[in-house]
This record gives sequence, structure tokens and C-alpha cells, in this order.
Amino acid sequence: ESRRISQFEFVNSKADVVLIGDSITEGAIWNEFFPQYRLLNRGVGGDKASDVQQRIDSIVSVEPKYAFIMVGINEIYQDISVKEIFGNYVEIVHKLQEKDIDVIIQSTIQCELSRCGQKRVSKVNELNALLSAFASKNDIQYLNLGKLADNRGLDGSLTTDGVHLNMEGYAVWVDILSVKLKHLLGF
Repeated sequence: ESRRISQFEFVNSKADVVLIGDSITEGAIWNEFFPQYRLLNRGVGGDKASDVQQRIDSIVSVEPKYAFIMVGINEIYQDISVKEIFGNYVEIVHKLQEKDIDVIIQSTIQCELSRCGQKRVSKVNELNALLSAFASKNDIQYLNLGKLADNRGLDGSLTTDGVHLNMEGYAVWVDILSVKLKHLLGF
């Protein structure tokens, strides 16, 4: 996905909101779902929290007021420990905060139990519990993505392959984000 990242580094756009994540974030046409906001999609397929750390400059350069982040499932599929994912996540949050960006941690979207197994579903739950606790302890906003982060796994009707969202899945996310964005940006 280095083509996508080199494009991020080339453009000099500014945004009010940036969405950071992996292919699940990349897969949405966020600026078409939310044309009323200056919003940039900084999702990159295959990304892990450690990858996001390495491309943080192409995120902070757009000078967003708010950064929504959701990453972690790729590490879980690669058997990277939840502790390590969480540590990298915390680093990203601190780097964004150093640039006076308000961070909104979104709950990690689940995978479908029958396709990804109980071990992975449990790891997503463990990561979300750590993120939620970290957020509340540090006065950071945590956005629970509701049934996309159901602790029993992702409902099969919301996914194309057990991990990636179909339009029904994105519609759930859009509804939750739309309430949050109205609250933050006031329209």
C-alpha cells in the first residue's frame, strides 16, 4: 500500500477530521458519506498500529482537529499480543495529542465468530477493554461502535468475509459517526 501512503505525503490538504485505520477504514467513502465536513480517509489496507506509527507525519500534516482511530484486527490475525497492539496504540495517541489533535478511539470492529474463531473474538474484546479503560483514565473520547464491536463477534449480515464490512456494516458505523461528528463540529 506504499502507493497510497506516497499520495498522502504528496497532497497538502487540510482537514477537520481524519479517519485512521486499516482496510476497514480505507474501504469507506467517508467524504461522500459526510460531504458537509472536511474529512480525510487515512485508512491503509493491511496496516497494523506499528505501521500507523511509521506514517504519522502524513496524518498530522493535514492538521486535523479530530482524529478517529480504529486499528488492531491485522495484528490479531498475525498472532501479535494484545499487549503489544495496545502499546503501539498508546504511542499513536500520544503522538497525535502532542500536535494538539483531539483523539477519538473507536472500538475495534469484531470479526465473525464462525469464520475467525473464539480466540480472535476474545482478543478483540481484550483490546477494546484496554482501550476503553485507557481512554477513560486519560480523558480521551472512546466511541463504542455498538454491534460492530459486539463481544460475541461480528454479525454475519454486516460483513463480506468475516472481517470486512458490507454496506449494512458501514451503515451502522456511519450512523454512529454521524451523531459524534454533529456533536463535535456542531452541524
